[in-house]
Amino acid sequence: LSQILDKYTVHFYGHSDCDDILEEYSLKYPGHVKSHGLVTHQEAMDAIAEADILLSIGNAHTQMAPSKIFEQMSSGKPIIHTYAENTDPCLPELQKYGNALCVDINHVGEADLSGFVSNLRNLDNEELAQKFKEATAAYSIDIFTEKQ
Repeated sequence: LSQILDKYTVHFYGHSDCDDILEEYSLKYPGHVKSHGLVTHQEAMDAIAEADILLSIGNAHTQMAPSKIFEQMSSGKPIIHTYAENTDPCLPELQKYGNALCVDINHVGEADLSGFVSNLRNLDNEELAQKFKEATAAYSIDIFTEKQ
């Protein structure tokens, strides 16, 4: 972790019950761990646009993927997603996305974080449209025009 934090700055956005832990890490790695707290949706989207890698911290015991994961995927950027259970609803979507490293928090040492980071690439809009055809405007238009 310290080798990665020496090369990158990790920005956290939002409110959580881990603010004290974030404060501890921001003191331990000054300039490399930054907590921004709650921000507007536009500020969050701007942060996604400027990021090299996106971090998604999975929710425990949820049955629905949060909208933020779809916003992150729509950027085409690499995503590191942590999860606690194999039933995490983000896992199938991120597997389909293909530009994500999903890290089981119970087996963090098994994740190939260095390999993932060394092979970063962004997906372009054409790749995203192929992977998520059902989420495109063209797909919806085709369905509506076929039914008429």
